[in-house]
Amino acid sequence: MKKIKFNKQEKNNQLIVEVELPARKLLPEPVIEFSNSDLITYLEGSGVNLQDYELKTATNESLTSYATKGVPPILNGVWTFDKKTK
Repeated sequence: MKKIKFNKQEKNNQLIVEVELPARKLLPEPVIEFSNSDLITYLEGSGVNLQDYELKTATNESLTSYATKGVPPILNGVWTFDKKTK
């Protein structure tokens, strides 16, 4: 099974997470869905304390490898979080 690619960076009191889904080339390949809740699960699993951050921007609320003739798949997304000031 193809893997979801993650790129997580922290800089200037920001956490930036880039997510890339694998493209489906053949119909029998499974459809992969990725949502905000999946991102939260990933971040918590990688040791990020989400109580320290606030979501600033997200390119898409969810990603999908599903496509139709008129609608392309949404394979890439970027979530940016600002570190909360105390």
